[in-house]
Amino acid sequence: MKQSAKAALVAVAALGVTTLGPLGPLGAGPASADPEVAPTGPVVTETRWTSESGGNLGYASSRTSCDVNGDEYADTVSGDWFWDKSPNSNVGAAYVLLGKADPAGGPAGSGADAGIVRIDGPTGANNTFAGMSVSCLGDINGDGLDDIAIGSNRVQKVWVVLGAEDFTSVDLGSLGTRGFLVTSSVAAAQNTANPVVSRNFGYWVSGLGDVNHDGFNDFAVTDNLYDGPSADNIGRVYVISGSDSVADVDIDTPTGGTRVVATIDGFDTGGQILSAEDAGDVNGDGIDDFAAGSYTATPWGPSPTAVGAAFVVFGSAQPLTVRASALGEHGFTIRGPIRGGDRLGVSIAKLGDVNGDGKDDLLLGADNGSGAAVVLGSASTGTVYTRPGAADAAVYACAGSTSPAGDGACADAAAPVERGYWVNGPAGTNFGWATAGVPDIDGDAVPELLIGAYNADFNALTNSGSAYVVYGKAQGHGTYDATAITPQGTADGFRVDGYAANAKLGRSVGSAGDFDGNGRPDLLVGAQGATSNPLSYASVFLLGGAELATSTPTIDDPTPTYGQTLSVAAGTWTDGAALGYQWKQDGTAIPGATGTTLTLTDPDLVGARISVEVTGTKTWYDDAVVESAATAAVAGATLATSVPVVDDTTPSFGQTLTADPGTWTAGADLAFQWLVDGAAVTGRTTSTFTVDDAAWIGHRVAVRVSGSLPGYDDAAETSEPTTAVAAASLTGPAPTVGGSKKVGTTVSAVPGAWPAGTSLTYAWYDGATRLSTAPSYRLPAATYHRTLTLKVTGTKVGHAPVTTTTTFTVAAGTLTSPAPAITGTARVGRKLTATTKGWTPGTRFTYQWFADGVKIKGATGRKLTLTSAQARKRVVVKVTGRLTGYVTVTAKASARTKRVAR
Repeated sequence: MKQSAKAALVAVAALGVTTLGPLGPLGAGPASADPEVAPTGPVVTETRWTSESGGNLGYASSRTSCDVNGDEYADTVSGDWFWDKSPNSNVGAAYVLLGKADPAGGPAGSGADAGIVRIDGPTGANNTFAGMSVSCLGDINGDGLDDIAIGSNRVQKVWVVLGAEDFTSVDLGSLGTRGFLVTSSVAAAQNTANPVVSRNFGYWVSGLGDVNHDGFNDFAVTDNLYDGPSADNIGRVYVISGSDSVADVDIDTPTGGTRVVATIDGFDTGGQILSAEDAGDVNGDGIDDFAAGSYTATPWGPSPTAVGAAFVVFGSAQPLTVRASALGEHGFTIRGPIRGGDRLGVSIAKLGDVNGDGKDDLLLGADNGSGAAVVLGSASTGTVYTRPGAADAAVYACAGSTSPAGDGACADAAAPVERGYWVNGPAGTNFGWATAGVPDIDGDAVPELLIGAYNADFNALTNSGSAYVVYGKAQGHGTYDATAITPQGTADGFRVDGYAANAKLGRSVGSAGDFDGNGRPDLLVGAQGATSNPLSYASVFLLGGAELATSTPTIDDPTPTYGQTLSVAAGTWTDGAALGYQWKQDGTAIPGATGTTLTLTDPDLVGARISVEVTGTKTWYDDAVVESAATAAVAGATLATSVPVVDDTTPSFGQTLTADPGTWTAGADLAFQWLVDGAAVTGRTTSTFTVDDAAWIGHRVAVRVSGSLPGYDDAAETSEPTTAVAAASLTGPAPTVGGSKKVGTTVSAVPGAWPAGTSLTYAWYDGATRLSTAPSYRLPAATYHRTLTLKVTGTKVGHAPVTTTTTFTVAAGTLTSPAPAITGTARVGRKLTATTKGWTPGTRFTYQWFADGVKIKGATGRKLTLTSAQARKRVVVKVTGRLTGYVTVTAKASARTKRVAR
């Protein structure tokens, strides 16, 4: 009974499930290419996780990858809405597949051994069906770790589980700080009150970009049975804003309602909105957009039926409430083919920028028509139409017309505008039921299309299912055929197949990112299988490449020198491999050094060991990197030098010498160091040298020139030394003698103008006899009539002393001879005395007394005794002074006395 109930639920929600046979063995998917034959596609290895007993793993899978634990490996998530948590049935679960270098796979219940973390539905609750929908969300709370969502349309709930560096299992019934619940209390109440008029909040969950431009990623929750004002079950998409809060969100409360930043309702007549997906930035305005799908929509009117449609809604910083039938400026509609029955929009996927115009593009599945449409992004709000099979404009808009004619042709003869292309898959396979965008695989920088065809059986196993990788076309237009794509790969793509009959691989697909860290994108593909056996599973198909034949490169000179050009010989690689080169110094890449030669012109390379890394690339081969042996350390080049020359090899004190360094390597930086007797003179480091230290007299001068230039070894050359430094010559004027040059007078040396800094000494000579060394000299009587010599000697630091002379003859001196005076009383019998005060000392005197002018006979002494002969007469005395070397002064008369009294 339990299995029958589950089968019935699958039939309602999943458009039918067939009971499957026994599970086959685990193993690799398509084999790697024969190494002897050039591969035509990637090497594909399948890592499979099988459902726990009674489960339905693989029905729902995330269309995108995420990194929930921050280990830089991409992770992904797959749902199992029928998982039983004994003793409860249909509790549901989601399985987080953790990427790593060598994923193991295995039974989904084996936990860490299989690299899988199970998120359990709420304990104790039957028929919760958690995992009906699952999605990676990106980082919605801004903590740097990606998060996931798990939905259940049966209980109107979506659980958000936050990423964590230690990402472990958690029960959705007790998330705590590990996440939060999003629900619709109105939907839950309606289902409780009237299960016939049901709601399906949580039927689809998907991570979006930042739709409201607030810095947090947002996510979408779809209720495909939401009732519109004029029609039931039109469906609604709720865009829930990201936040760092872990508070539960009830969208029908005032607080919870603030987290709803956009809604889109389906057509008022015909067709449910079933799903919503991230669309990237479709209109190029810098805000992320989203798209919703309604595969039973009838956009052409009541007939044809099951045409399908999709709706692109432009993101906005303002809240949005829009209807699919009236998008206006908020987006555009994509209509399924007018032929009807294709069910366009059964799946939607973000592709990225296929045509390189800066706008993101979409992939829409149309499984009943076994096709898919690539729709190019645009800022236009005009409707996009599809017409499979057209050679041109299979996906188009109408220029100048808002609606085409009944046959789909643009009205008013308006030309169709290419808006993408159509891909036809194998008929009857439900090609397009699940779609995803995958980063570039074939090396043309264009994203690829991943399309599930769960009813395919091209490996001779009925309904084993397949997933197609169809290579994106940057300039695609018209219709392309993918039916010939094989597991071995063709020019258009490659295919992976279910490994057993009725596995229905391709029921869900997604980009697994770089799951194993090998630099190539990987694929997540779910196999719905059946609940009666473990044929339901989720597989990550790891994409690799064949192994390139390589050689160790060699560098032509193992002992390089600066300035040299090195060449690399790459050796023999697989034919057609494109080789790239990266030169390194001491193991670090040299910026811009990516050719087959390297000229060692960077001075920083001197002393470094050079190697070159050769990277080989070829489509469908793994890149190979081989590095050469390192050279010896790069030697500096040798500077061209010259022996410097000093411009005067016989220098003397005070002279400025100049060094001529000669010719050195162009650009060399030259430094000078002057030497005295081979020892460096501190501070003398210019090209000139003034010999201004007397201590250097008698010593030899040389100059050492040192040259440096980045990349060259330093060099130095020293000049020949000069002869010993000679003292400088000093010249001075002949002196003159100041003064009267007479005995008794002082003469002074007048040296004249000598060079600044000269010190002078003086010497007065009488013949060979030195009389004095003072600057002045008082002439004694002994020099009378002698010819004296004045010698002035100049001395200056660093100069040889020089003496200049002058001579002069000493003339007789002039005695100082004031008139003599008479002392005593002029009276007969008294004595008078002649005084000679003030005469030149040493003067010898003779006297003659007179009375009334008559010489007194015999009165020749200094004293005179007055007699009556002198009575009544006036007496004077005349003095004659004599001194050797002086002119004699005679008859110097005193003043007369009074008349001599008796």
